[in-house]
Amino acid sequence: MDREIGFASMAGIDYWAFCYYSTRHNPALADLDSGLRRYLTSTKKHEIHFCLILETNFLGPVEDWPETVKRLVALLKDPAYQTVAGGRPLLFLFDPGKMEKWAGSSDTVKAMLSQLDRAALEAGLQEPYMAAQGGEPRRVSAWVEKFDLDAVSAYTASETGEDGEYPYSALAAANRRFWEECKTLAKQTIPIVNVGWDNRPRRNSAEQARKLRGPWYLPPTPAELAQHLKSAIDWERANPEYTEADAIIIYAWNESDEGGWLVPTLSEGDARLQAVKTVLRTRALATSPAPGRTPSAAAP
Repeated sequence: MDREIGFASMAGIDYWAFCYYSTRHNPALADLDSGLRRYLTSTKKHEIHFCLILETNFLGPVEDWPETVKRLVALLKDPAYQTVAGGRPLLFLFDPGKMEKWAGSSDTVKAMLSQLDRAALEAGLQEPYMAAQGGEPRRVSAWVEKFDLDAVSAYTASETGEDGEYPYSALAAANRRFWEECKTLAKQTIPIVNVGWDNRPRRNSAEQARKLRGPWYLPPTPAELAQHLKSAIDWERANPEYTEADAIIIYAWNESDEGGWLVPTLSEGDARLQAVKTVLRTRALATSPAPGRTPSAAAP
C-alpha cells in the first residue's frame, strides 16, 4: 500500500475513490475492504486523499443504516478525506436507482441521505457532495433530481454496442459524449476518464459471457492516455458552470480484470503514471483558475 501511495502521489493524483463495503453482517467482504483498511493505517496516507463510492449491494441491511451513517461520518471526518465545492466531502453513489428497491421507496432514500447530511453537519462538516454514477446520462440525471443529489458522474463510460475490439480512441470519444450529454442536460458533472475497458477476463462462464457482451478496447498508449486526460481537464475548465466540484474521476487505479488500470505493471512499468504526471504537472502550473470558478481541493 505504501508503494502504491507513492506511485499515485508521484503522478500528481489527488485522491482515490474506494468502494465502501459493510462487513458488519457480511465478513466475507473483508477481503474487498482490505484496500481501504490498509490505506487508513498507512503512515503515508497524507500523500493522497480518499473518498468513497457507495453501492447498494454492499451497504448491508437497510435497518443498519444508522450504524452505517456513524461509520461514514467517521471516515468523512478523516483529515485525508477529499472535499470539493468549498469544503464538502465528496461521495459517489453507484447506481442509486437500486437504493429505492433496497430502502422501499424514493422518499425513504431521500430521508436516509438527509440523515447522513444532518450527521455530517452535527460532526462539524459540510453536507457531503453526492454524485450519482451510472452509464446513461439521462438516467443518471433522473436519479440526481429524484434523490436531490448534486452531480452526474460515472464509474465507467464505455457505452454499449457490438461485441468486438475497438481502438482506444473510440473509448475516449464515448467518454466525451458522456460529458457533452451531461452538459446538454444542464447538470453539474464530474467527468469520467476511462484508462481502458476490457471485461473479457470476467466472462468465465456462458452466462457471464452473454451478460457481459459488448465492446472492448485496445489499451491506450501513454500518449493517448495523456491526450484524453488533458481533453477532460480542458473540457472542465471550458465549462465552469457545469463543473462546480472541479473534479475528475479516472477509471481506474486497479480494475485490472476489467481493463482499466494506472497501477504499475510488469509489462508497462509506470509508463501510464508518467503520462498522467506530465498532464497534471501542466495543470498544477496554471496561474489562474477557470473563469467563474472557486478553486477547490479536487483534481483527477
